[in-house]
Amino acid sequence: TTQREYILRICFAAGVSCDEVQHLLQLYGMAPLYPRIPRDAVLLNAIANHMTELAQVDALLRDADMEPLR
Repeated sequence: TTQREYILRICFAAGVSCDEVQHLLQLYGMAPLYPRIPRDAVLLNAIANHMTELAQVDALLRDADMEPLR
């Protein structure tokens, strides 16, 4: 796939670590999550807190006035 959001959704559902997410994104030729980008920072925080429920991640993004994962 060429959709970063799809890879991220799979990563959250699988409960992979931050290093694994970054590695998977690189394997697919996508930009890694970067903590200075606000949306990426929220996603990194969710990964660090072991959030595996996509509804929780989407709620966290909505609370920060950001688009949920597509």
